[in-house]
Amino acid sequence: MPLLSSFGGGSARGFGVFRLMSGGTEGIFALGYNSTIYAPVTTRDKYTYAGDVVSAGTAATAASSLGSAVGNSTEGIFALGVNATAAVATRDKYTYAGDVVSAATASSVASYSGSAAGNGTTGVNI
Repeated sequence: MPLLSSFGGGSARGFGVFRLMSGGTEGIFALGYNSTIYAPVTTRDKYTYAGDVVSAGTAATAASSLGSAVGNSTEGIFALGVNATAAVATRDKYTYAGDVVSAATASSVASYSGSAAGNGTTGVNI
């Protein structure tokens, strides 16, 4: 399954968002489901386009897969999707400066395999 989601968003077992600052310098990927342990994970990778470098990003607040993400030049919002047993309404805010993860406002209903879209000012996770 594809792991890449663009500024518009995406949904797969893994999902992510890229930073728009300076022409888009890095992407944050939620790795989603680990097929070795058969469970969702909190792992996030930071991909720096210059040099094709992958490093550890700050972990999600909860293990999940099948989520979506949207972002602007300063932060990304991750709708976590599904945990090990059910869809969740949990959202994380990933602040690129300092790689800080915090809880974001929860969605109105629990969902997974949704999509996300944004224009740099407003983002929508569906």
